[in-house]
Amino acid sequence: MALTPLDILNKQFSRSFRGYDTTQVDEFLEQVGREYDQVLRDNAALREQVEALTAKLDQYRQLEDTLHNTLVVAQETAEEVKASAQKQAELIIHQARMEADQIVQEARARAEQIERRYNELLNSVKVVRARLRAMLMSHLQLLEEAPDVAPDTEGAAGQVTVEAAAAEEPPGGGAGAGGEAAAPGPSGSAPASAAAVAAPRVVAGDHRPAGSPGA
Repeated sequence: MALTPLDILNKQFSRSFRGYDTTQVDEFLEQVGREYDQVLRDNAALREQVEALTAKLDQYRQLEDTLHNTLVVAQETAEEVKASAQKQAELIIHQARMEADQIVQEARARAEQIERRYNELLNSVKVVRARLRAMLMSHLQLLEEAPDVAPDTEGAAGQVTVEAAAAEEPPGGGAGAGGEAAAPGPSGSAPASAAAVAAPRVVAGDHRPAGSPGA
């Protein structure tokens, strides 16, 4: 049981022979009671201060924990944002490189296709030139091998003479009614009818040389 100032003030001692002076004892007890009461008051005030300070300290500790957690969360968030940004940047760079490689490959394929097409056209031009050159050389050779053709005026004149003689000859051929032969011409040649039979028929406009096939 705790001792209070009232207990000190109300304390009663038994009397004995040759004991202490009661007045001094009472004064001392009264002084002790007052001092003890003050001590208790001071202790209570200090206890309240300690409790208040302890509460504030708890608040500060909670605030510190909150700030620490916030700082940790902010740091983790910053690390996550940094990692995400770095990953996104790497992804963008990788995608850009892939697109650039694809564009380069398509450009190379297009250039190769154009080059192949150019070579094909060039070869086609060479083939066409070679064919034209061969055709021109063949035609030139045919022109060089063909014989010179001159107009056959003599044949045409002979045909006209033969046809005129045949028209003047009487009917019955080269012999008369008595079987006599026709008189020779002025130059001693065969009769005109015999010359007409023996001479080859020349068609006007046929300039083929004598002795050729189909003459």
